[in-house]
Amino acid sequence: MKVVTIPINSVRARFMNRKLAFIEKLSEYFDVYVLDVKEPWRTEVAPPMKAKYLEHIRFFENYKFSINNALWNETINSPYNLLLLRKILKNADLIINFDNIIWNQKLIKVLSKKRVPMVFDISDYTPAFAKDPAFRSVITPLIEVIMKQSFNVSIKESSFITTASKGLADYARELRRDDKVTIIPNGTDINVFKPLKDILSDGVVRLGFVGAMRWWVGLEKVIMALPLLVRKINCKLILLGGGSERSKYERLAEKLGVKEHIEFYKPVQYEKVPLFINKMDVCLLFFKKIYLTHTASPLKLFDYLACKRPVLSARLHEVKRLFGNLVYYADSTKEIIEKILEIVDDPSDAKERAEKCYRIVRERHDWKKLSEKFLNIIKGLAQGI
Repeated sequence: MKVVTIPINSVRARFMNRKLAFIEKLSEYFDVYVLDVKEPWRTEVAPPMKAKYLEHIRFFENYKFSINNALWNETINSPYNLLLLRKILKNADLIINFDNIIWNQKLIKVLSKKRVPMVFDISDYTPAFAKDPAFRSVITPLIEVIMKQSFNVSIKESSFITTASKGLADYARELRRDDKVTIIPNGTDINVFKPLKDILSDGVVRLGFVGAMRWWVGLEKVIMALPLLVRKINCKLILLGGGSERSKYERLAEKLGVKEHIEFYKPVQYEKVPLFINKMDVCLLFFKKIYLTHTASPLKLFDYLACKRPVLSARLHEVKRLFGNLVYYADSTKEIIEKILEIVDDPSDAKERAEKCYRIVRERHDWKKLSEKFLNIIKGLAQGI
């Protein structure tokens, strides 16, 4: 069976993620074609991970011209993309769309000249990305409306919907009013992210955040807590990753006089990330509290917990649904200080919570198990093709 996958960004990833885990599993059973995405606008990224899956998948790069702007890239390359997708869709039996709202079911039907069944996998509320400050302009509200309309069309017209969170599933069910929506949560590679022994302690409490520091990340309050926190405990803040907000955090740290207490690291190879996480006494998950983040299922959460580290998070709906009071929560600078001191003062409680979360992640959030669930859905659909 020929399966065409259309991801929103590159599958030749720098780290294991949802679409990569699912596509890799599908390639063991089906003839998989990927309309891959060049990303020349990404400047500060980690080196590619070691990926054997490339040998089993047919890739087609969807950009003829490379321009360092995602919006212009998509616009200028649209004619080429249309021709390429029409070529790939020839004799396709099934399409799997990973968050890509441009190529919705109606457009695919026009290109393929027939209705090919489509599975729409949703890991984020994609219309929110129209608010990215990097692309903000006078037409941003119009772009957001268009993106939401295309997002809704993809949900309504697709044969089946899989989502990463309950919030996204509720959104899809409200539009569809049928039983063709199911939740497959996000996860982690438990063979890469795991507790490491012999991590030396030097008496410094290390707080840490791993991942891209984009516009939806909210680490300002953590940095603002440092001037008071460093007077109470010997601590450092580790920030590993790139992104548009990083320079803003560097300026804020300098303004508050705490830059010497923060260690900034550029992105590293995927396999090296657990080395950093295992050195952290408290792993941080602070996003701005907006619809995008409340309905998200952050990958770093599962990476942290697979390493058996305590997590301090903003009160996000999906985090609370999955892990309840096993995760520590704070929203204000005052709360952040209180919770960090609580973790430091009661390490046995922090260890017990982390142990319980670790078991949950290994049981329910292993990419291998989750990709099997996705595969079973695709096999079920294939029987009806």
